[in-house]
Amino acid sequence: MGLWNYNMDKVCYKCKKKKLISEFPKNKNTKDGYYCYCKLCTNGEHKKYRASTKSKHTVRARCKQLKKYGLSANDYKLLYEKQNGVCAICGKPETTKNNVGAVRLLSMDHDHKTKKVRGLLCMSCNVFLGHLEKNVKYISKALVYIKHI
Repeated sequence: MGLWNYNMDKVCYKCKKKKLISEFPKNKNTKDGYYCYCKLCTNGEHKKYRASTKSKHTVRARCKQLKKYGLSANDYKLLYEKQNGVCAICGKPETTKNNVGAVRLLSMDHDHKTKKVRGLLCMSCNVFLGHLEKNVKYISKALVYIKHI
């Protein structure tokens, strides 16, 4: 069974409740091998942290993407302003939210062969365009279908 008895109790520093040791995440850097916050409180703290630092994470991810497509942050900003902050296809602002509840940035639409950025799209149009690119032969059939409905 090892060194620890899993029926042992511990008090959470956050909620001040006495709980079973199994209700605490493991942490090899502490004396007892477990975090001082229970799993419920730890998850709450992580959510708060991610929400408070979402812009930092978003910027970091965006910088990585910009570098991949050979753009600077200023290039993205200029393209965003040129499109008035809306999708190049539907003309609407992005409404899709990320995992911390913040509205996502417009996606960089690019040619998958040349990596050249064509414009900024909302998530819906970006996914739609991705499906169309894979099935170009069906575009005309889809238009005929829609016109006859």
